[in-house]
Amino acid sequence: MESEMRKNDRFSPDLLLAEAECEPTYFMDFNHQIISYGAEAIYCFVENYDLCFYPHRVADIMGKCARGIPCDGKKNVISMCEYIASKPEYNKYLTRYFVDADFDDNSTLNKRIYVTPCYSIENLYVDQTVVSDILENEYKIRRNDSSGKHQKTINLFNSELSAFHSGVLLFNAWYRAIKHKGIDSSNEVNLKDSFPSVLFNYQVMKASNKDAYSISEIEALYPKAPKTSKAEIELSKEYLFKDPKRFRGKYEMQFLYIFFQFLNEDSKNAHQYTVLNRGINWDRKRMISTLEHYVQTPLDMRNYILTGERK
Repeated sequence: MESEMRKNDRFSPDLLLAEAECEPTYFMDFNHQIISYGAEAIYCFVENYDLCFYPHRVADIMGKCARGIPCDGKKNVISMCEYIASKPEYNKYLTRYFVDADFDDNSTLNKRIYVTPCYSIENLYVDQTVVSDILENEYKIRRNDSSGKHQKTINLFNSELSAFHSGVLLFNAWYRAIKHKGIDSSNEVNLKDSFPSVLFNYQVMKASNKDAYSISEIEALYPKAPKTSKAEIELSKEYLFKDPKRFRGKYEMQFLYIFFQFLNEDSKNAHQYTVLNRGINWDRKRMISTLEHYVQTPLDMRNYILTGERK
């Protein structure tokens, strides 16, 4: 299926290396850090928002000091990998590079770069095991509580996540399709952290505030985006159906935040799912860092951290 989509060459090593030569900002950060920490540390190049997620995992697994170098995006992380690899004098320093899979074709990326097994690390948070632990530790809804509220809430989480995915499926499929055609700033497809509410306004236990939307409605929001065919959209849907963790991560975190807000409201009155008489004060912008200790390190990530090369 993937081979039928147009390949995206924006991560070409030659192109990225040329750009790195012109934009050494992140390399300067690396240089400043090695002056302070030398060859005893491991240097972790990350996109930016994931700075709280990777370095301490590297430190725990490797038993060494790990320093994070935020690179303001996937493209710059890849550039730094290519740039540093071109300078043999830096071979003595241990480095790790972490990027999100997104909807990109990552097949040609350097094996020294780790790519998430899902769209992004945010997808790792929207997981039954993670939510189960949060229910027990934050909301005090014990697994062995005789009321059965823990399992009842997990069942609600699963059914609502499925409903949310049904609502955002078409947009995710469209976005993946245009990404494979190739988009840049001229296309003006600047997605926000929240799903476009004019298309689908998700609320827990409510199907939608609006009838099902169409491709034409999406295209009206992004008139400069490449046009897609029905066949391309169907290919993207098939890709998404194979693994729910392939949906865009920012929207998945939006769902999790809304779900927790629902539990907060339940704790104030109905108590159908909760036991506390208060909610938990979640800061949506900080949920990545607030909840990261609940997320287990995937096996492929652990292996990469140990070896410095993904399989």
